[in-house]
Amino acid sequence: MNDVVPIPTTRVYSPSDLLQRADSYLPLHQPTTAPRNTRVWNLHADSEDFERVPLPPAQTAELGVHAVRNLQVFGAHYIGRQQRHAHVENVHAPYVVNYIKSGRFKDAKPLFGKLSRRVIADPAFVINSRQSRIYGHFLLEMLPKLALVKQLTEEMALVPRIVLEKSDPEYVPQMIRTYLPHCEFIYYDKTEEYLVVKTALLPTALFRNFILHSQMGVFFRELRHLIFSSQAPTAETRETVSRHNRFFVSRAVHRQNKGWDSRIMTNEDELRDLARAREFHIFEPQLLPMADQLLIFDNASIISRKFSSALHNSIFAESDLAIIAFDRMNNVQERIAQLTGQALIQILPEDRLKSPV
Repeated sequence: MNDVVPIPTTRVYSPSDLLQRADSYLPLHQPTTAPRNTRVWNLHADSEDFERVPLPPAQTAELGVHAVRNLQVFGAHYIGRQQRHAHVENVHAPYVVNYIKSGRFKDAKPLFGKLSRRVIADPAFVINSRQSRIYGHFLLEMLPKLALVKQLTEEMALVPRIVLEKSDPEYVPQMIRTYLPHCEFIYYDKTEEYLVVKTALLPTALFRNFILHSQMGVFFRELRHLIFSSQAPTAETRETVSRHNRFFVSRAVHRQNKGWDSRIMTNEDELRDLARAREFHIFEPQLLPMADQLLIFDNASIISRKFSSALHNSIFAESDLAIIAFDRMNNVQERIAQLTGQALIQILPEDRLKSPV
């Protein structure tokens, strides 16, 4: 079991107070209510029966930015005080704190003995967590915080400085730079050093229990526009979407490259054959530029695959999109459907528990 130190912050009401007072919090957006959505079905693989699963209206959290003094940043985007893991309200999803407490994430103190200390004097934003290496987590938990980074830095005429770890995936700085082209990155090497950020700025997550704030939709519409403005989809993908509006997401190349797959379907070949017979186009998102991925999601009427973060790009889609997810899913895709009004269909195996379909 690991100890997690809570860092309480005091509410302030101006950006100048945020930077001047110790451990403070500036609210930026009031809570909103996620709308009702009843277009969610569970469909048994061995039956044509289906049931509607309502998502009732639910209130999201308030959004804002915390300022924390002398915050330690170490390892895989852990935050700490006095060489112990720390927690700031609504900055990370609840599972992150649970993982630390349960020992699933490494204990903090042994890491510091072999690391050098580097002090960051200028205010810097800390937006990532250990899960930034997983695309779906970065897309929904960390990337939208940039909306609050942009709002605060524009109000205060600050340079948006963002802490990144040297081994972060390439998509992390690329997507941040697309939204904040003039930002500066502060890189650290988790194997050699830890940071002490004299004034660490920590935006809240844009959700509570993955009930998505309306600002999440605003952010992804803006980011979508910026991606299309900076990248032209390839001619091949433009041709594909002119001929297909049904798509099946495969992970065959991913599985071959990685040698494993946590989202494996043992009968994926069978499902791909069925998809082709029904005029679905097979594609692997990670092999395509971001603009091509968004063009597919934006023009699709149906996207299907076993539930994974490969489906989360539906949050960019402006079309009347239906997501077909094989097997059970967590509530994240449901909340995306609630925010966007998209249809979501779960096709479950016979016993409703096991995979594959």
